Amino acid sequence: MDTWLERGIVGLVLGILVYGPLAFGGVRPAGFLVLLGLTVMLVVLWLARLWIKPSLHLLWPPVCWWVLAWGAYAMARYWAADVEYPARLELGRILLYTLLFLVCVTSLYRQGASRAVVYGLTLVAVIESGWAVYQFVTRAGSIWGLERPEVYLNRGSGTYLCPNHLAGFLEMILPMSLAYAVAGRGRIVTRLVLGYAALVITAGIAFSLSRAGWLAAATGLLLLLMLLARTARQWLALGISVATVLAVGLVLYLRSPSMQLRVEDLRGPIAAFKTDVRYGLYQAAFKMWQDHPWFGVGPAHYDVRFRAYRPEGWQYQLRPELAHNDYLNALADWGLIGAALIAGTLGSVGWTLGVHWRRLRRARKDQPRDGGETLPFVAGATAALGALMVHSAWDFNLHIPANAIVAVVLLALLAAHVRFGTDRYWVTAGFSLRLGLSLLLAGALAWLMVTGVRFAREQRWLREAERHPVLTREHLQALERAFAAEPANADTARRIGEQYRWLSLRGQEGYREEASLALDWFRRAATINPFDPYARTGAGACLHWLDRPEEAAQWFEAALSLDPNGYQTRALMGWHYFSSGNYRMAREWFEKSLLLHNHPDNLSRQYLPLTLERLAEPGSATSNK
Repeated sequence: MDTWLERGIVGLVLGILVYGPLAFGGVRPAGFLVLLGLTVMLVVLWLARLWIKPSLHLLWPPVCWWVLAWGAYAMARYWAADVEYPARLELGRILLYTLLFLVCVTSLYRQGASRAVVYGLTLVAVIESGWAVYQFVTRAGSIWGLERPEVYLNRGSGTYLCPNHLAGFLEMILPMSLAYAVAGRGRIVTRLVLGYAALVITAGIAFSLSRAGWLAAATGLLLLLMLLARTARQWLALGISVATVLAVGLVLYLRSPSMQLRVEDLRGPIAAFKTDVRYGLYQAAFKMWQDHPWFGVGPAHYDVRFRAYRPEGWQYQLRPELAHNDYLNALADWGLIGAALIAGTLGSVGWTLGVHWRRLRRARKDQPRDGGETLPFVAGATAALGALMVHSAWDFNLHIPANAIVAVVLLALLAAHVRFGTDRYWVTAGFSLRLGLSLLLAGALAWLMVTGVRFAREQRWLREAERHPVLTREHLQALERAFAAEPANADTARRIGEQYRWLSLRGQEGYREEASLALDWFRRAATINPFDPYARTGAGACLHWLDRPEEAAQWFEAALSLDPNGYQTRALMGWHYFSSGNYRMAREWFEKSLLLHNHPDNLSRQYLPLTLERLAEPGSATSNK
């Protein structure tokens, strides 16, 4: 029974690793819920295995304590979060990764499991790379029936929505497939297939047109060369392999004008960087950390708090969601304590492997059956994580569930490979240890399941709302049911308020009751998320419609304090003054809004001409209106 449970665990881990990349990287709610369900099944099997063997020895390297400490810190920060809903979703992701890590460390410590993971990921990477090449050549516009963003049509993204995230996945698989091709113990045919797979993956990275992906992949290959090659023959074999892969990338670059244009965009890197949208996002993250150095602004709160730190400029007017730099994002969200726990987790694995590095290098000869591929895996996985760490300085791959799961599994397998260097980390699992672990994991599992069910119910009604046109009774009822399923989502409350406000603007019988309902929903959204300016502008607009302009002024001023550099907030402030009859102030705010975003959808473009007409009327030059 224990053997079958172990096989089931390996199979579920492979299923998670394969499904995540193919399901848009797990970023869409349905895909993430499947990953969550598979992880729940995985932990259930692990708990069954924990109790089924009378005598059980667990592999428990030091990194496990760091992971548990990180999970405990994440839970503490969740309970103290200013906005509960995004913090709960972030905690759910962290608990999923924590459980997956612990299961992999204690169950996937055999070379067969590691080999299965590498082969499975290589197969997925080849599929993704072939798809990316096809997209690059044909400009294919859909993935599984979903339209790709137009800005990425000239780049390969595979089944990911963003090409940069595909590159983040492929750059992890490339050094591992190459390590097993050059130094693995498989048959010559298997190794040749892995070598050809490395070339296909190289093409996928190249046609993603991700410059950070190119740099990260090259870094991973050089790191692999330093870790894996020992003798002159190995240096020659691996050097030729790495040179071949890089040569393939160079040939593709020379024959692709699109790739050459991407490189030419890097002219004057320092000056270009300061005009790039990432520069302002980095500045905002750094200022958040400066204001909250120890604990950060809260889990997944970078996007929640961004508007107050938004730099001036048209390129910063969209919702960023993330800082496009995993290191700064971690500092902003979790502070120095959270960043130290993350660094301690990575450092613990590196320190443990470094202490036993000599024994790990000899494992190929000392344990030819089970440890014969220790060095290829350790070198390949280390190079893979090194490549991802380089890429994380420009993108947010660790916030893409599929890529984060691959990184977590590789880190866990690296930690488990210390068993080939020493026996000191085996722990006899007595009754008290089994009971403590079972209660801990069962509690986390129960919380994850409850959270998943709530999230699934909410997403069901949100999808139902999208099936109906706005301002229809069916659309509004679906939104209200979504809020009933998840009353902590301020965005849903604000959307309901907008529906009632637009219904009241028709001026039909009962419009004042509809405006009052809209006001109630906006107030509720502002209470749930105290950093949302648009819940306050919506409330202010309702108060204007209800002939209460003095009260509206307080809401608009509060919104402006939360988003001083937002073009929409400035435009709405101008609308407030226009509706109040203060045309001079209205003109000032409309002009300030257009300085940030002179786009046709800016409200200021419609109201500024009207404001100027009112100011041109006799008597307006000497009045406050």
